[in-house]
Amino acid sequence: MEKIYAEAEVCMEGSCLKLDPGLTELMRSSRDCQKLSDAWRGWRDQSRKKMKQLYQEYVQLSNEAIRLHQYDDLGSEWRSEYEVMQLENELVDLFDQVLPLYLHLHSYGYTPRKVFQTAEDFFYSLGFDNMTHNFWEKSMLERPEGREWSVTHRPRT
Repeated sequence: MEKIYAEAEVCMEGSCLKLDPGLTELMRSSRDCQKLSDAWRGWRDQSRKKMKQLYQEYVQLSNEAIRLHQYDDLGSEWRSEYEVMQLENELVDLFDQVLPLYLHLHSYGYTPRKVFQTAEDFFYSLGFDNMTHNFWEKSMLERPEGREWSVTHRPRT
């Protein structure tokens, strides 16, 4: 499976790229969303076709082998290394305890405009265009004081 993973080839724009260095470099440097999407889908399609059956066999054999050591499946064995019998429940409880602090810290000082600007920066980093000047000038990002939200779409007829 490792060989399939590493040697899957994507042919686009007259050249064929393997994962390393070709696709890795393309993913690191390109801002062309369509090109990145085509590369990802091409690599995934090439590798998963060949690996799907092998991976299913790998999971089955791994689970059979680990049952010889008194575990239900390989996941049980992995979780046992944490010395917590109910690891999943413990993690859910921990998440529930930390969530209010997380929400408070990440919302502190963020105006709706700052949230949109941060989102714009994120999507730009993925290769999307920045929002237009009209978006920033004409969008109602928060309700004006003492007014209701405006309906900005045409009614359906």
